[in-house]
Amino acid sequence: MYNRIFPIWVVAKNSFADFIYGKAFFATVAAVIFIMFATFISTEFTFGVPERSSLDVGLGLVSLTSLIFSVIWGCSVIPDEIESRTVFMIITRPISRFQFLVGKTVGVYLYLICNFLVLTTVSTSLFYLYGGNLQSYQWLGITILLLESLIVLLISIFFSLFLSKMLAMVTSLSVYLAGQFIPQILDTSIVVNLPWLKQTLKILMWFFPDFNKLNIRDHIYYSRPFSLQYIYTAYLYTGLYILIFIVLGAMIIKNKDFE
Repeated sequence: MYNRIFPIWVVAKNSFADFIYGKAFFATVAAVIFIMFATFISTEFTFGVPERSSLDVGLGLVSLTSLIFSVIWGCSVIPDEIESRTVFMIITRPISRFQFLVGKTVGVYLYLICNFLVLTTVSTSLFYLYGGNLQSYQWLGITILLLESLIVLLISIFFSLFLSKMLAMVTSLSVYLAGQFIPQILDTSIVVNLPWLKQTLKILMWFFPDFNKLNIRDHIYYSRPFSLQYIYTAYLYTGLYILIFIVLGAMIIKNKDFE
């Protein structure tokens, strides 16, 4: 068991170090500055409830930047290794392609978690500075945003295995948008009045993650309590997609020609 996990950890650790000492660190710093600036501007133009405005803008930008970073870094981590030829040095060692894939995924996600923690700390600190107060269930709900980033990262890495970097980014964003908006338009009057369209959209939903299952923003912004069952469902749903994309990715990378 140790011989299988240790190579994954080595790849993950090295990948994480590459992000810490690379351009990703400066992207995190830039995101921190942007969140602070945007929060300050929004509260200056808000009357009555500046703390709510700071939370809306702050966590909204944390979610958005996490999504963007998940797509960019997810679509780049494997192709960059191929372009720099370092992948050939790695796979010639006693490490399988599957271990390499999992290690890279874990390494990127570890940095995404650190990035998320830094940005969330900045955002919530500003919220407290403006007089706000977060309940324990709101802190728990914030962790759900990390699950969304994980699914988007897995989707991005998956498409990067057989598409060009730019096309993988566009495809990953398209899948994310479809998973966000298709469930929302199912109950609109236009779709309800067209049964064939509603049925088509329901079929399409089988091929896209339903990100509304992870959408807990309103509960956080407006202090609406939610049940622990909702949290369990969100984590189980994410676990299912981890399994799906790891298996699909392993099947592709096993036969991938790195030349």
